[in-house]
Amino acid sequence: MKARFVACAVLVLIAAYAVAAPPADLKPDSPAAKVDGKPITVGDLQRECLARFGGGTLGQIVDAMIVEQEATKRKITVTELEITNRASQTQAAIEAQKAQTGMGFQDWSAMRRISLREMLQQARMEILLEKMVEGNVKITDDDVSKYYQANRDKFRMPERMLISHIAVEKQEDADRIRQDIAQGKITFADAARKYSIDPYSQQNGGVWGWIVRGEDPIQKAAFDLKKDGDMAPVVKGKKGFEIVRRDGYQSESTPPFEEMQPKIKDLLRRDQIGRLAQQMMADLRRTANVETLLDFNGLNDDVRRLLEAAKAQQPATPPATGGATAPAPGATK
Repeated sequence: MKARFVACAVLVLIAAYAVAAPPADLKPDSPAAKVDGKPITVGDLQRECLARFGGGTLGQIVDAMIVEQEATKRKITVTELEITNRASQTQAAIEAQKAQTGMGFQDWSAMRRISLREMLQQARMEILLEKMVEGNVKITDDDVSKYYQANRDKFRMPERMLISHIAVEKQEDADRIRQDIAQGKITFADAARKYSIDPYSQQNGGVWGWIVRGEDPIQKAAFDLKKDGDMAPVVKGKKGFEIVRRDGYQSESTPPFEEMQPKIKDLLRRDQIGRLAQQMMADLRRTANVETLLDFNGLNDDVRRLLEAAKAQQPATPPATGGATAPAPGATK
């Protein structure tokens, strides 16, 4: 259900982008904005964008064309569904960490200044490159075994506990809610949905997830609980006054090789595909006949001249004398 929602969200974003795309017939003298009636033209905007981002953007377009041409030669194609699925996987991975990072997909993309258009174009290139090299991937059972033995410590699962919690602003409210749950007047999940101020777990009936031992008051309270279903006394946490319930417990353990084997094989496969795809991109760039005809440095000449002129007009800074400060004009000593 969650995966379906994420996929739908990506499709909605794609549709929104298509609707919001600018018309193709904009002319350089068309106004893009006006400031006190004075227009900023599309041409002004284009020149500024070229000066700021032209080199990098052109490089991305060149790379995309190189990959597309090679894919055509090899009769390799990618479907819109494959691109959408890749974008959905990226979005789902980011949303899955939201409770820990506080950052959803929109915040993540805004922070990195990556548009949906760029994300989808990058996904297309990645998939095409991966299809070009996937036939060269070779992962042996010995590779998997060696990786497991060399990384046993990384696979070790620490002691951990599955918890749910309810956070409210006042301790008396937390005490009352906890008592109502203990007396069976309301379920923990319903109480979380009704009262909790934690937006990340409220809609999930208070489910927080797995935690490990630590010095946080919530961690200490949780690991004092002896069996599943037990609730800790109300504790003051970062989100307010909190009711913590133990939902599950796992002692420290290392998964056996048989359990990790398919996961390791997939990990090694994806890692090898990534490295081969990077090498393929480097080879394609090296062999492609690319001519860059636009001088991006020239686009910045006007700005450079203005900076040099401003610098020339600055008064020279007098050397420090280390002595007494000269009196201001008209002042007496």
